[in-house]
Amino acid sequence: MDSAPGQPSPSAGSDGPLVIVGGYVMLLLFGALLGLIGCFQYSRALGSFPVGAVAFAVAIGVTCVLGAWGMHRPLGGLMPAVGWFITSFVLAMGTPGGSVVITNTAAGKWYLFAGSACAAAGVVIGFVRWSPARTGASRRGLRRGGPRPGGLAAGGPGRWRDSGMMGLPSNDAPGCFWQADVDEAAGELLRVIREVRPQVLISYDSNGFYGHPDHIQAHRVARRAFELADGLVGKFYATALPRSVLVGAVEAMRQRQQDGSFPGGGPDFRNVESVDDFPFGVPDEDVTTEIDATAYLDQKLAAMRAHATQIAVDSPFFTFSDGVGQRAFGREYYTLLAGPRGPGSGSYDRESDLFAAIG
Repeated sequence: MDSAPGQPSPSAGSDGPLVIVGGYVMLLLFGALLGLIGCFQYSRALGSFPVGAVAFAVAIGVTCVLGAWGMHRPLGGLMPAVGWFITSFVLAMGTPGGSVVITNTAAGKWYLFAGSACAAAGVVIGFVRWSPARTGASRRGLRRGGPRPGGLAAGGPGRWRDSGMMGLPSNDAPGCFWQADVDEAAGELLRVIREVRPQVLISYDSNGFYGHPDHIQAHRVARRAFELADGLVGKFYATALPRSVLVGAVEAMRQRQQDGSFPGGGPDFRNVESVDDFPFGVPDEDVTTEIDATAYLDQKLAAMRAHATQIAVDSPFFTFSDGVGQRAFGREYYTLLAGPRGPGSGSYDRESDLFAAIG
């Protein structure tokens, strides 16, 4: 599948490893360069205070922290430290002729020992803050029940407010998500992407599934964040509901209501004349991916029940707060918007794995 206009090409994700390796090499070289310059400038002083030595010591510590932050891996902090140590201690050794670059003076000792301490501190901070165990806990936290308070929620909890249904005055309220600057919101999402490092990004389609302005905006923000990630995320999907599946669900629910087997309290589907009455559903040929999640249907329904402000569940049907009923399917459908398409099967050649074809 070709990538959508304005999106990275499907092969963009394949450059990721080269970019990451290149980043580590650059950090190693930068640390070595910092050490090289420091070895010749450490003796600068302000009165008796070795300001040059202290400044370069602090600089290598800050570089290590920024390296780990930029790469979101402890190795990003270790590489400049290694480069600095190699350069500084090689130049601190005496030559066969007896000369040295870093002398046994107060400034020289400040440079080597304070620099070593700052570099070690920067590396430790990188390991504590961006260790695989910590980022792995973030991923597990998402799977268990959502973002950490004030952590992985893009922009922080409460940054933007609900915009209400399309056409309401609340759409124009300052601070609602519909009025959010897309690039600003995408930048917040990009921060989460860099921390969590997902291989796949999933959002609503361009219609926000059923036209809710916040869902439409979520699609725009996710798409822009995918662009800004520049290959860090391998594939970008939109959720989808094939029209044929929707037709079958409506017929099944209508039949159950006619024979009296429909669970009490559910919506009346006998008045639904056509799936055109629903503001969602996409042509079957636009759906690229179908995931069999029937084994997890109970967990899916339990998750829906936890979303009590929007959904009232009466297994296996649920009702949105606007009164439109639909089936809680055990199969999930998606449309691939960007990234490599995996092998498919069936009449529509659909993928069965969201992570297929990711290098």
